Formats: sequence, structure tokens, C-alpha cells
Amino acid sequence: MMIKAYLAVFSAILVWSNAFIAIKIALKELDPFELAAARFVPLVPFYLSYAFVLRRKQSLHLLKSEPVKLIAAALFLIPIYSWLLYKGQEKIAPALTALLVGSSPILSYFLAIFSGQEKFRWSTLAGIACAFLGLSIALWPELGPGSPIINRLYLLCIFGASLSSSVSSVVNHSILKRHSPMTLLALAVPLGCLPLLSAITPELFLKLPRLSPNVWAAILFLSILCTIWGFYAWFYGLEKLPASNVVVFINLVPIFAMLSGRALFNEPLTLPLAAGGALVIAGVYQTTRKR
Repeated sequence: MMIKAYLAVFSAILVWSNAFIAIKIALKELDPFELAAARFVPLVPFYLSYAFVLRRKQSLHLLKSEPVKLIAAALFLIPIYSWLLYKGQEKIAPALTALLVGSSPILSYFLAIFSGQEKFRWSTLAGIACAFLGLSIALWPELGPGSPIINRLYLLCIFGASLSSSVSSVVNHSILKRHSPMTLLALAVPLGCLPLLSAITPELFLKLPRLSPNVWAAILFLSILCTIWGFYAWFYGLEKLPASNVVVFINLVPIFAMLSGRALFNEPLTLPLAAGGALVIAGVYQTTRKR
């Protein structure tokens, strides 16, 4: 059973690592909010059926007992995170995006301390310092002297997405103490899609038939593999394994993203990116590893 759970988590990490490339492809013909709507809104009937047919009792209990936390988790997980991530990826390469998003456990740790879910440990300072040093090295080409101001704005969007992911993780953690992961997911996705309905316009319906096969493949990859399978596999792992054992797999996302970008799109694997990535991964591992 444990092997099956570890394989499920690994498969989620594998597809999520390539999500940044799929997003980059889809953004060639869709704006960030349109892409978020195309990815998530068609999945709403699937998740609602799961919530109120297969898990009706658990879903109603969660809705009644923690509505504020559920709404917050949904908003930070779907519309806020997606828009910031997609907007940032209009200019920022997938590998660097994956590195920034992959550092979110550091932010989650700070937020967990602030909310009382974690106790501060001096032993984690080395990991935090290592991760931020790695980010500084990796980001230097984008933030150093002479770098375009516009790049900094798009990097800020990626950082905002990472922060949104961290907030969602902390809120989800408090909900998962009393409710099952799949019930939470089945309700969070439809709730998170409500703001995305504003992107369902006549212009979008006219645009959809004209999308290229590559963009349609990217949308299907993001919807089916990254959202349905990725979230299911990840939460399955959370149900069967200690959370600390699952979270550590996040460290693989930047590695796979860099390798995929290099192999599929010949993206440059620069020394600052590689060295900074290694330090970030080491720092995140040190901060999140089981003690």
C-alpha cells in the first residue's frame, strides 16, 4: 500500500512539473483568466457529482462546519493562484517559475508559525537561509542591474502565486485535521471556479474553435492530468502517508521542470539557475524534512 501511495505522489509531481510548459504553450492564444476558466470550469460537474453523490454526508458536514476556511482555501487554490501564475508566465520561463513556486514550502512554514500550526525551530534557519540564497542567485539575471523593470513585475506575480499556494496549504492543513482530503478538493474546485465564470464570454466561445492543436493538448493536459489526476494522486498520498513524507516530493518539481524545458524546448540551463536551484531544493528539504 505504501509503495502504491509513493508512486501516486511521484506521478503527481511528474505531471505538475510539466504544467509550467503546458501553461506557456496555452498562453500563446489565451489570456490568463481565459486559460484558468478553460482548465477548471469544465471540471465542476465532475467534482460536484463526487461531492454530493459519493460523499454527500461528508461534504455537507464540511460546508456547515467550516464555510469561511473552505471559501478561503478555494479562492487561494484556484482563481488567485492561477491568475498570478499565468500572468507571470507570460514573460517568465517555465524553469524559473517552477523554482519560485517550488520554494512555497518556505513561505508555508512562516505562515504556519504565524498561525500557531508550527513552532519555530532554530535548526530550520540554515535551510531558510540556503533557500533564499539560492533564489537570489537564480533571480540575479532578472533582477540585477540593467534588467528590464517589466521582468520584475512579472516575477512579482509569480511570487504572489507562490504566496497564494502557501496560504492555501496552511488553510487546507487546518481543514484536513477534521475532514478528508478528497472531500475538501471536491468542494474547493467548484467554489474556486465561481470567479472564473466572468471569463466565460461570447469572445471566448468564438476563440475556442480556432485554438491550435498544441493549445488544446495543453489545456487537456492541465485539466485531466494536472487537475483531476494530479490532485487525486497527491491527496491519496496525504491520506496514506505522513504529510512530511509527501511534502518533500515538492523538491522534485523544479528539477523535472528544468529537465523538461531543456529537452522539449531547448531552454537554456544557465549556471545561476542550476546553482540557485540546487540551493533552493536543499533549503526547502532542510526546512520541511521530518524531525
